[in-house]
Amino acid sequence: MAITPSSLALPSIMFRLSIAFTVLAAAACASAQLLGGTFLLKHNSTNKYLTEEDIGNPMTMLIKSNTRNQKWKVDLATPIVPTTFQSDVSSNYVAYTAIGDGEFVKTGVDRKKYTLVPKIPDSTIRLGEDRNLCLGVSTLYNPPLCRQEECEDGDISQLWKLENPN
Repeated sequence: MAITPSSLALPSIMFRLSIAFTVLAAAACASAQLLGGTFLLKHNSTNKYLTEEDIGNPMTMLIKSNTRNQKWKVDLATPIVPTTFQSDVSSNYVAYTAIGDGEFVKTGVDRKKYTLVPKIPDSTIRLGEDRNLCLGVSTLYNPPLCRQEECEDGDISQLWKLENPN
């Protein structure tokens, strides 16, 4: 077999592709390790946790600073795919509904899909129901309520961390 420039290029392309797939597989495994299991949803600027307001009335949600028993199961293992958050306490899901003057978050049977959008630094994420709506905290109420807001870069009220409860 004669050696030609095209025959030399083929192994090089295959080698590059194998490296690219190895990197992608490693990234997918890292994501699976990060998102598998149960997490606390911690608001980045207030350092408070997302929790249900009342076991008897799980239709509204608020932020409590010292409630570490409200854990959320993430149903998918990669941030590329939309995820749902299920409460360990009530088995309800994070959803949202129009209440009063805004779209407020509630827990219910609706399985709203959220995309985890990574932010830098500190592994901060933005929870987005779609490109236009993100999970934020409204400080107009006492205690502050979670609600859907238009996604805006630099809005610290929309930034969260997945924190391991252990």
